[in-house]
Amino acid sequence: MARPLRGGWPLPKNVQLYIAKRYRCMYAVQMDSEPYVLRTELAAVLDERPGTLSQMFQRGGFSLPDADCRSGSGNWVKFSMADVAVLALIRALTNLGMQVRAASEAAQYVVEKGGAELSDLDAFVERWRNARLVVSRPDRGWSFMIFETSDDLAGPAAYVTVNVARVVDDAVQRAHELAARRERRRA
Repeated sequence: MARPLRGGWPLPKNVQLYIAKRYRCMYAVQMDSEPYVLRTELAAVLDERPGTLSQMFQRGGFSLPDADCRSGSGNWVKFSMADVAVLALIRALTNLGMQVRAASEAAQYVVEKGGAELSDLDAFVERWRNARLVVSRPDRGWSFMIFETSDDLAGPAAYVTVNVARVVDDAVQRAHELAARRERRRA
């Protein structure tokens, strides 16, 4: 729902997006119907130090699914649950030694090839319960595959598997808990 002006009239969506970009999310679209996470809460959700996340945002090299509620140049303030899912995947992969840009490509691969949309996180997590993202480095670049069963072990000689369902589910659960706690404080 759009944030109303002082007189009570909501701004058109294109004006909201322009203002959000121009004035760094001061009048950004509010995600009132969906739970969201503030940037100040993101470190707790991703189980990461705030300084590490700040460096990641400053360097950039990744994109997030919901663009309505943030401004340009890394000065994001609100994150949807889909954003939290993507950021959790990126953090899990960077913790394994990948650069942020490569981890973002892997997260994009998971979203595109996964067979479930991020808009329905329950279906997304359920789809990944019995599948694993396989990350290998055959040459200088990174390679991504999906192992559906334990019979899929005919992959590369050396690889790392990522339990996407667990990474995403853990982060989204923490995000929901923080969002609920914040809403109780507001009430």
